[in-house]
Amino acid sequence: MKNISELFLDTNILVHLTLTDFDAKKHREASGVVSRLFAQKVRLSISDQVLREFMAVVTNARFLKKPLSSTEAVSQVNIFRDTFTVRESDGEALDVCLRLVAEHGVTGALVHDAAIAATAIRHGVTHLMTYNTSDFKSFKDITSVVPGDL
Repeated sequence: MKNISELFLDTNILVHLTLTDFDAKKHREASGVVSRLFAQKVRLSISDQVLREFMAVVTNARFLKKPLSSTEAVSQVNIFRDTFTVRESDGEALDVCLRLVAEHGVTGALVHDAAIAATAIRHGVTHLMTYNTSDFKSFKDITSVVPGDL
């Protein structure tokens, strides 16, 4: 992918950046791609929703063998806030989200993905890095890519 000035990161990218033992291959891949994108001066963006979802995932003992403590999760969120551009999920992003939900018949948990896409779209970001590209495929205003394709 060439000429991307800003790339939005999905929650699962932050999870794989943080948890080295959850999926070691994805950890190495995501870390390498993020480092390379920083070196190329690509702005990497996230939203407050992505940060909340991150905390919910990495502290979940039902989902992880070695979850982070609340203190560790908050510390990591603060590192992400210092490292990435945090794009606000504001009223305009909500309007975009509602449009996406209505246009694409989004239901259930995919509403959260529509909200992530909407925040990116509202801020003019055209590409989103995720390991779950199928969650975003119906949204024509944003292109989802896996780290290995960057």
